[in-house]
Amino acid sequence: MKMNMLKSQVLLLVFVLVSITVSAQMIGAGMQAAKSEKVQFAANIHSRYYTYNGDVNFFLFGGLDYTGGSTKLSGLNVKAISPTLDFASMVFGDYADRSVLWLSCDAGYLRNFNEKKSSGIVLTPNIMCAYSLFYIKTGYDMNVSRGNNQFFVRLGLILSL
Repeated sequence: MKMNMLKSQVLLLVFVLVSITVSAQMIGAGMQAAKSEKVQFAANIHSRYYTYNGDVNFFLFGGLDYTGGSTKLSGLNVKAISPTLDFASMVFGDYADRSVLWLSCDAGYLRNFNEKKSSGIVLTPNIMCAYSLFYIKTGYDMNVSRGNNQFFVRLGLILSL
């Protein structure tokens, strides 16, 4: 009985991951520096739910973030909603189509594979700047369920679809 339930959960997770990856509008991978780790692997997938275009564009995103390592805020973060302001057209002008400058606040559920007691609801205010294939993102993860916090900086490659 327990094994069948585990298999169903794994199949559901695989289905969700494949669905999000196929419909993703942004896929990234890189390295993250956080407080107690030297370097962590970081990967992310984002899909846009809603767009409002203006001088400052507004998006609602959802997606997945994965960070390797052993910090209390590493693991799979399922981000249900991420309200985002895009200032690229104001800052980069004619080059805005190849760049992003986002101010976001992500909200989701973190599943920490190393420490089950560290899993919980995470809020992440952040800023991301990307040009062509490269990006830098900095923010502050706050696990409101467990009281764990960390500042991070990510560098990597990003593909916008």
